[in-house]
Amino acid sequence: DPFGPTTTVEPSPNSASSAWSWAYAGGIDAGRLVYQVIPRPGAADLRLYDLERRRHLRLPAGINTRRPECCATLAGDWLLFTRGWPKAPIRQLVVLANLRTGQSRVLDSLRSRRGVLKAGQVSESYAVWTRCNPRCRIVRHQLGGGTTVLPTGANVYAPSVADLGTVFYARRAGGCGQSVQIVRHPQVGPPEVLASLPSGEDVSVTYTDSPVTTELALPAWIYFDRFKCQGRRSDVYKVREGVVIHASGRR
Repeated sequence: DPFGPTTTVEPSPNSASSAWSWAYAGGIDAGRLVYQVIPRPGAADLRLYDLERRRHLRLPAGINTRRPECCATLAGDWLLFTRGWPKAPIRQLVVLANLRTGQSRVLDSLRSRRGVLKAGQVSESYAVWTRCNPRCRIVRHQLGGGTTVLPTGANVYAPSVADLGTVFYARRAGGCGQSVQIVRHPQVGPPEVLASLPSGEDVSVTYTDSPVTTELALPAWIYFDRFKCQGRRSDVYKVREGVVIHASGRR
């Protein structure tokens, strides 16, 4: 289980003290949690937390700016996140930063009142994100290599990626809760549906935990939120790579 036992994260001494503040979890790797904090309307920064020592860690200069940062995940020295508000006249960025060297590079950018860039997940060798302008595409980048737009079709979102490059994402037929599926998109071969959600239920994020041994890659666990389009209730679910779950819940 990549999430481990429940941990209460103490407020960062660098965060503004406000009863209004919100925080959203991002990703976990090697005992570290990266998350987003919103201390006031219009502002958003990233925080890095040591889960074992229960203390915040310093992020390199330039990660947090006057613009909002969100949607961050970790893998080793790599940090992937989004900078900028969606559907705004100011440019949105998907940024890959190295926590050891402090260097960062822009993987994608978009300036559009109809467009959205959203970071998905970084693994040891790949990063994925969603690019909508207005039609959505899922983009996979090999660290140190090239970038590929996956041939997924329309209405795709919430991507995550395994260490060896297999991408997982959600797709649906139309609006919220319409024929929602969790899809596995391998490096070679056609996409495969792993799970189908009941009508009226949807997903906003997936997160892939892909254990790799020295000899082979074990089947990944894909975690996703699952919520009802009419209502506020949501829960976290998981599905194992290679196991198909139907809307009825049967395998």
